[in-house]
Amino acid sequence: MLIANWIAKQLYKREQQLYKSIDQLNAAEIQKQKYIVGVIHEIETPIAAIQSYLDLVLQKFVGPLNEKVEEKLERAKIRTDEAIRLTNNILKISRMKLQDEIVKEEIDIKQVVDSLVSNVEELARQKDILITVDDHRSRFKNFTGDKFLIEIAFSNLIGNAVKYVDSYGSIVISIDDDDKGILLKICDNGIGIPQKDKDKIFTQFYRASNIPTNSFEGVGLGLSVVKEVVDKHNGTIGVESPSSLGSAERAGTCFIIFLPY
Repeated sequence: MLIANWIAKQLYKREQQLYKSIDQLNAAEIQKQKYIVGVIHEIETPIAAIQSYLDLVLQKFVGPLNEKVEEKLERAKIRTDEAIRLTNNILKISRMKLQDEIVKEEIDIKQVVDSLVSNVEELARQKDILITVDDHRSRFKNFTGDKFLIEIAFSNLIGNAVKYVDSYGSIVISIDDDDKGILLKICDNGIGIPQKDKDKIFTQFYRASNIPTNSFEGVGLGLSVVKEVVDKHNGTIGVESPSSLGSAERAGTCFIIFLPY
């Protein structure tokens, strides 16, 4: 009886320690996200200033520009626009983590996909990558969810496909539906994902072992954010590699997302 009481007390004590540790971790996560929001605000200010100066020069308020200089400045403007979008995305993701809520609205998945494909068309053209969007839906029912978060998730997957596919490669995005929800597949014939990495790719800061670090930028946060967005919409995400587009030389990858209505 004494031993049983002692064990019960020890278990209770451990349980309380566990609850305390969880509370401390949650508090640390909140502080981290608040810190990120503050830092990103500070970073955004000088980028916005650069953007304003570029606008002034490109609108020729400071004088005429020759064709080569104007072309370079246009590229710099595109990059600063991307930087502003990136910082805004990080801010919204941090706020999502802080508030733990999503905005519900009707979303046309095909419209979202078409818009995101148009954003990467120039890079795909430079690499001679063929991007195909196949809409196999029969119901054409709009999905209800947070459009911004869905765009973040799909943009990451489509951007990764373009990044890791070689010149003259292929990307196929297919949309299907049934009574329960929408099925999206993003398949490519890029470098693929090794079998040993498949269970880890949705972990924060994890990058597949076959990615040359000196060739592709990234810190391994993208897919963990994608997984979090899909989870918040009560959906599922899986990965297949080799993909249906793969070959012996380039295995390819296929991400499969199901989003319930």
